[in-house]
Amino acid sequence: MDLAPPFQRDAGFAFAMSIPPELTSDSERNPSASEVALFEDGIPLGPPHTIHETIRNVGRGAFSHSGAWILFSTSDNSDPNENGRLYSIAYPASIPGIVLVGVYIAAATPMVLVLAYVTRRVRQLLDRIPA
Repeated sequence: MDLAPPFQRDAGFAFAMSIPPELTSDSERNPSASEVALFEDGIPLGPPHTIHETIRNVGRGAFSHSGAWILFSTSDNSDPNENGRLYSIAYPASIPGIVLVGVYIAAATPMVLVLAYVTRRVRQLLDRIPA
């Protein structure tokens, strides 16, 4: 997903941009929960999960995803509103639980049928063996 300027200046080398709020973000309980990856002209930035003061004071591509916001710095600490580069994020697709259950059932059904058939055949063969 491309991030379109303008990016909101935070402080120091840090800029902020809102991103979809439904994405899992870092939190105090889980400071590395976010799976969002940030790119500058297709090149990954990072490290992710960086504390905000480091993003502001050091920059160099560090970023953090918290709530519906990504706080980031560019690779060379330039202003992303003026450097002409394209910024984008990527994140894993979220699959609803009910869809996963359906997939598991669909995948398991043929295996259960094969197992039932094999079990029935083995019993038939065992019944033919004289006692």
